[in-house]
Order: sequence, then structure tokens, then C-alpha cells
Amino acid sequence: MEHFLPEDELEDLLREFEKHGERLDRLLTEVEEIRHFGRFFRVIAQALMSVGSFSEGGVDDEADYTYWPCMDPSRILRVVARVSITRKTVRTVLAACRALGAEHAVVFDGKAGRCVVFSNGDWCREE
Repeated sequence: MEHFLPEDELEDLLREFEKHGERLDRLLTEVEEIRHFGRFFRVIAQALMSVGSFSEGGVDDEADYTYWPCMDPSRILRVVARVSITRKTVRTVLAACRALGAEHAVVFDGKAGRCVVFSNGDWCREE
């Protein structure tokens, strides 16, 4: 379901999800957390490569989607988007998140502002 939120409300929602993710991560050992994020990263990278180009980042990188490394819970992936986030992209990312069988979020920072795809089916965008 698509939601349009003011920037501060989207930030609050993401902070709440981060806290939730941190609580879930506490149940994992460090090795399990790294393994979990690695699997999440690979699944989302493959999904994004199916709708555009994807890169782990570089100074002059021109990929459609570039991984944005950040110290987040292992259930959040930040991506810089140089293209608009379309419904097709959202459906592809959502299917990938659901295939993981756990709670995840992909944060896109792009030319149309920030949007977040949550594994529960919510697609939240800045107004």
C-alpha cells in the first residue's frame, strides 16, 4: 500500500522500524547478524539488478541503484537511486523482502526524495 508522508513523519516511522530491527538483531549472534544481512543484501541486489543497474558504490558510480553503507540494523538496506522508484521496482523489492520471510526495509534516497519499502507491503514516500 502506497503512503505519502511529510518528511518528519517518514523519519519517525523509519526510526521506529530501526528500533524494532535492533531488538530483533539482539536475538542473533554477531555471526548470525552478519549472515542475515549478507543474505538480505544479495537478495535485494539481485532484485534491483532485475529492474536496473546496481553497484556497491564508487565515487563516480553511475548505476541506477547504489548501496549506501550505513550502521543500521541488519534488516535495513540504504540505496541511492538515480532513477525514479516505480511501482515495478517496489513490487520487485517487496517480493524479494517477502522471500526472506522476516521484517525488512529498503530505504531509497533519490531524485524524488526518500521512500521506504517495508516487507509488510507498505511503500512510504515523502510528500
